Amino acid sequence: MREFLRLLPGLIRAWPRLIHHLVPFALTRLMLRRQEASGLTWQATLRLLWSLPIYTAWYALVWWGLARWSQAWVAWLWVALMPPAGIMAWHYCQRAAETARLWGQEVRMLFHPEELRRLRSEQADVREKLLALAEGYRALPRPEPHPA
Repeated sequence: MREFLRLLPGLIRAWPRLIHHLVPFALTRLMLRRQEASGLTWQATLRLLWSLPIYTAWYALVWWGLARWSQAWVAWLWVALMPPAGIMAWHYCQRAAETARLWGQEVRMLFHPEELRRLRSEQADVREKLLALAEGYRALPRPEPHPA
Protein backbone atom coordinates (compact mmCIF):
# COMPACT_ATOMS: atom_id res chain seq x y z
CA MET A 1 0.00 0.00 0.00
CA ARG A 2 2.89 2.35 0.77
CA GLU A 3 4.36 1.72 -2.67
CA PHE A 4 0.98 2.47 -4.25
CA LEU A 5 0.70 5.74 -2.33
CA ARG A 6 4.24 6.63 -3.42
CA LEU A 7 3.45 5.88 -7.07
CA LEU A 8 0.12 7.71 -7.22
CA PRO A 9 1.43 11.32 -7.26
CA GLY A 10 3.99 10.34 -9.89
CA LEU A 11 1.25 8.89 -12.05
CA ILE A 12 -0.55 12.22 -12.08
CA ARG A 13 2.67 14.04 -13.01
CA ALA A 14 3.67 11.46 -15.63
CA TRP A 15 0.50 11.62 -17.75
CA PRO A 16 1.20 14.95 -19.54
CA ARG A 17 4.77 13.81 -20.26
CA LEU A 18 3.61 10.48 -21.63
CA ILE A 19 0.85 12.02 -23.73
CA HIS A 20 3.32 14.53 -25.16
CA HIS A 21 5.65 11.73 -26.30
CA LEU A 22 2.97 9.24 -27.36
CA VAL A 23 2.55 10.49 -30.94
CA PRO A 24 6.23 10.47 -32.00
CA PHE A 25 6.83 7.18 -30.19
CA ALA A 26 3.88 5.54 -31.94
CA LEU A 27 4.89 6.98 -35.33
CA THR A 28 8.41 5.64 -34.98
CA ARG A 29 7.17 2.18 -34.01
CA LEU A 30 4.58 2.24 -36.79
CA MET A 31 7.13 3.20 -39.44
CA LEU A 32 9.52 0.42 -38.42
CA ARG A 33 6.93 -2.26 -37.76
CA ARG A 34 7.34 -3.77 -41.21
CA GLN A 35 11.11 -3.43 -41.36
CA GLU A 36 12.92 -6.75 -41.30
CA ALA A 37 15.87 -6.02 -39.03
CA SER A 38 18.80 -8.41 -38.97
CA GLY A 39 19.49 -7.89 -35.28
CA LEU A 40 18.69 -5.89 -32.18
CA THR A 41 21.57 -3.47 -32.76
CA TRP A 42 20.41 -2.69 -36.28
CA GLN A 43 16.80 -2.36 -35.10
CA ALA A 44 17.87 0.10 -32.38
CA THR A 45 19.90 2.06 -34.94
CA LEU A 46 16.93 2.27 -37.30
CA ARG A 47 14.67 3.43 -34.47
CA LEU A 48 17.16 6.13 -33.54
CA LEU A 49 17.59 7.30 -37.15
CA TRP A 50 13.83 7.47 -37.71
CA SER A 51 13.00 8.94 -34.32
CA LEU A 52 15.35 11.95 -34.55
CA PRO A 53 13.47 13.70 -37.40
CA ILE A 54 10.06 12.56 -36.11
CA TYR A 55 10.68 13.90 -32.60
CA THR A 56 12.18 17.11 -34.03
CA ALA A 57 9.11 17.68 -36.20
CA TRP A 58 6.80 16.85 -33.29
CA TYR A 59 8.57 19.29 -30.96
CA ALA A 60 8.39 22.00 -33.64
CA LEU A 61 4.68 21.34 -34.13
CA VAL A 62 4.03 21.43 -30.38
CA TRP A 63 6.02 24.65 -30.07
CA TRP A 64 4.05 26.22 -32.92
CA GLY A 65 0.72 25.17 -31.37
CA LEU A 66 1.65 26.40 -27.91
CA ALA A 67 3.05 29.68 -29.26
CA ARG A 68 -0.24 30.34 -31.11
CA TRP A 69 -2.38 29.33 -28.15
CA SER A 70 -0.34 31.10 -25.44
CA GLN A 71 2.84 33.14 -25.23
CA ALA A 72 6.11 32.16 -26.90
CA TRP A 73 8.00 31.82 -23.61
CA VAL A 74 5.49 29.15 -22.50
CA ALA A 75 6.13 27.21 -25.70
CA TRP A 76 9.91 27.51 -25.28
CA LEU A 77 9.71 26.42 -21.66
CA TRP A 78 7.51 23.43 -22.50
CA VAL A 79 9.74 22.28 -25.37
CA ALA A 80 12.88 22.74 -23.26
CA LEU A 81 11.52 20.74 -20.33
CA MET A 82 9.96 17.87 -22.28
CA PRO A 83 13.09 15.82 -23.18
CA PRO A 84 14.20 15.23 -19.57
CA ALA A 85 10.55 15.03 -18.48
CA GLY A 86 9.93 12.31 -21.06
CA ILE A 87 12.92 10.31 -19.86
CA MET A 88 11.74 10.60 -16.26
CA ALA A 89 8.22 9.54 -17.27
CA TRP A 90 9.61 6.53 -19.15
CA HIS A 91 11.59 5.41 -16.09
CA TYR A 92 8.55 6.00 -13.92
CA CYS A 93 6.40 3.83 -16.20
CA GLN A 94 8.95 1.02 -16.10
CA ARG A 95 8.95 1.16 -12.30
CA ALA A 96 5.15 1.30 -12.15
CA ALA A 97 4.85 -1.67 -14.53
CA GLU A 98 7.27 -3.70 -12.42
CA THR A 99 5.36 -2.76 -9.26
CA ALA A 100 2.05 -3.73 -10.88
CA ARG A 101 3.53 -7.07 -11.90
CA LEU A 102 4.70 -7.70 -8.34
CA TRP A 103 1.29 -6.69 -6.96
CA GLY A 104 -0.34 -9.17 -9.33
CA GLN A 105 1.91 -11.93 -8.04
CA GLU A 106 1.17 -10.98 -4.43
CA VAL A 107 -2.58 -10.98 -5.03
CA ARG A 108 -2.30 -14.36 -6.76
CA MET A 109 -0.48 -15.72 -3.72
CA LEU A 110 -3.36 -14.56 -1.49
CA PHE A 111 -5.62 -17.03 -3.27
CA HIS A 112 -3.07 -19.88 -3.25
CA PRO A 113 -1.95 -20.23 0.38
CA GLU A 114 -0.62 -23.78 -0.14
CA GLU A 115 1.69 -22.52 -2.91
CA LEU A 116 2.83 -19.68 -0.63
CA ARG A 117 3.64 -22.15 2.18
CA ARG A 118 5.58 -24.33 -0.26
CA LEU A 119 7.59 -21.35 -1.55
CA ARG A 120 8.35 -20.15 1.98
CA SER A 121 9.49 -23.65 2.96
CA GLU A 122 11.69 -23.79 -0.13
CA GLN A 123 13.14 -20.38 0.73
CA ALA A 124 13.94 -21.55 4.29
CA ASP A 125 15.71 -24.64 2.91
CA VAL A 126 17.77 -22.56 0.51
CA ARG A 127 18.64 -20.14 3.32
CA GLU A 128 19.88 -23.01 5.50
CA LYS A 129 21.99 -24.40 2.65
CA LEU A 130 23.50 -20.96 1.99
CA LEU A 131 24.34 -20.51 5.68
CA ALA A 132 26.02 -23.95 5.71
CA LEU A 133 28.01 -23.01 2.61
CA ALA A 134 29.04 -19.71 4.22
CA GLU A 135 30.24 -21.53 7.35
CA GLY A 136 32.21 -23.95 5.18
CA TYR A 137 33.77 -21.05 3.32
CA ARG A 138 34.75 -19.33 6.57
CA ALA A 139 36.42 -22.53 7.75
CA LEU A 140 38.72 -22.66 4.71
CA PRO A 141 42.33 -21.64 5.39
CA ARG A 142 43.21 -18.19 4.07
CA PRO A 143 46.34 -17.89 1.95
CA GLU A 144 48.91 -15.36 3.07
CA PRO A 145 48.83 -12.17 1.03
CA HIS A 146 51.74 -11.88 -1.34
CA PRO A 147 54.00 -8.94 -0.51
CA ALA A 148 54.12 -6.56 -3.41
